[in-house]
Amino acid sequence: TLFVASGISIVMFSEVSGLTDKKTQKSIFKKALGLVLLVSVGISFLFWIIPDLFISFLYGSDFLEASPILSWMSLAMIFVSGLQLWVGYWLAK
Repeated sequence: TLFVASGISIVMFSEVSGLTDKKTQKSIFKKALGLVLLVSVGISFLFWIIPDLFISFLYGSDFLEASPILSWMSLAMIFVSGLQLWVGYWLAK
């Protein structure tokens, strides 16, 4: 989730920093935020529904006890991704 948000944030940063029109800056931020939230919610939904699959694929079956933690952490990543984009927007202004 954060890798996707980082990529979108970098592109948004360069676009917003080159503009002086506040209305256009907000428009770009809103589009980027919508895209980040769409991707973050999608990935979080997958982590919430099938955390066992991801944990067993990445770390093996010894760590399946961490499935509930991955579910809750995926929800936190939605907010962290949005926050990362918001900080990038305010730095670019």
